[in-house]
Amino acid sequence: MQALVTTFPKPYEDQILALWQDLKEKFGVQYVENTTVPHFTWHICDTYVLQAAIPLLERIAAEVEPFEILVEGVGSFISQAPIVYLKIKPNPPLIKLHTRLWQELLPYSHEPNMLYSPSMWRPHVTLALQDLSAEQLEPVLAYVEAQKISWWITIDHYSVLKQTPDGAISLINHFQFGKGIIF
Repeated sequence: MQALVTTFPKPYEDQILALWQDLKEKFGVQYVENTTVPHFTWHICDTYVLQAAIPLLERIAAEVEPFEILVEGVGSFISQAPIVYLKIKPNPPLIKLHTRLWQELLPYSHEPNMLYSPSMWRPHVTLALQDLSAEQLEPVLAYVEAQKISWWITIDHYSVLKQTPDGAISLINHFQFGKGIIF
């Protein structure tokens, strides 16, 4: 799997890591902590045609200025194992960039995940995934809600990551808004 994500700067990265640790200690959920870094996802597919996608992503990043997002509130997606997340409040710059990325990356994406299409995308920061039981859902939601998270965060980059079947993540490229490709 490959994905286009934005990671969080400090101190937000540290606060998300601490929340993951709390959820591990209090509720035994640890899959997310063991398989990823604090981020939100713009796009996911099986693989990108990198020789075409990288120049495209570089051009878009060079044309986009940094903008702010608000991370506030908690939600859940219902599946075999519930997913708990922090909500990212959609705003015009976030929606505009996401829609552009989806439309322009689509021709270079093998098996894109339609949950990340503009009509279905719910920007979020995953807190619990795959190892949360239905019985734990309400207590975990209450615990996270009690943290009263309300963060304004400047978004100034995105990165292409690759995840192997065993869950290992590696960075392919990093792009800075207003500049383009960094590496």
